[in-house]
Amino acid sequence: MTEVIGFMVVGLFGMGAALKGVSWFRRWRVVRQVDPATITREARGVSMRVSVQGSRLLPGMSRTRANRTRGDLLLLKDRLLLASNRGTLLDLRKDRGRKLSSARCTGPGRLVLEGEIPVPSGPPGLFRIELQLADAPVWADAVAVWTDGQAPFGSWEA
Repeated sequence: MTEVIGFMVVGLFGMGAALKGVSWFRRWRVVRQVDPATITREARGVSMRVSVQGSRLLPGMSRTRANRTRGDLLLLKDRLLLASNRGTLLDLRKDRGRKLSSARCTGPGRLVLEGEIPVPSGPPGLFRIELQLADAPVWADAVAVWTDGQAPFGSWEA
């Protein structure tokens, strides 16, 4: 009986380690394609809370609850990239694609990114990504280039 319990514990531990490895690989696969010389600012292993609404979703995110994950936020010369353990959440370029609705700092250490997910018919899906960053106000200013120019609301200044 003790051997069976030990086998189950080792099996569960191994399964958990495998799932962590797959999550890490998803993030690493996207980030490794970026030329390190083009990175102007980066935050690795950031804790995130992602909320989505609508028919189109971000990769691996549930509409019914707040999704917690970790990710890497990279600011390049002409690109904003946010890769999470569940897939690429944002890959914005200056010359093409959609813009964020807002990028603001709502509290100490909290950067909030909001935007729309385009759909062929019907209202667009919405997303909100809250990132825990020590230098969130600096990030909010740096990411402002990728917003549609609306005035930020609910901002907090350090």
